[in-house]
Amino acid sequence: LYSLGFTLYFLLAGRPPFADGTLTQKVLWHQTRSPSLTDARPDVPGGLAAVFARLTAKDPADRYQTPEEAADALAAF
Repeated sequence: LYSLGFTLYFLLAGRPPFADGTLTQKVLWHQTRSPSLTDARPDVPGGLAAVFARLTAKDPADRYQTPEEAADALAAF
């Protein structure tokens, strides 16, 4: 589901959240940074940005626990 969140980011922003940098930097940024979907696309509804944030939460316990939960959250958009 984490990867689904970043696929969603790419679909909406047209680029990955960590497009620049070396491979090592990108791996580090995935561990330490939380990209903002609204920084890349200010027109994205707040609810969709919240779904993205939950999909890409650093702690797996904070993410949706099943694909069905994520699909239900995304269905409104």
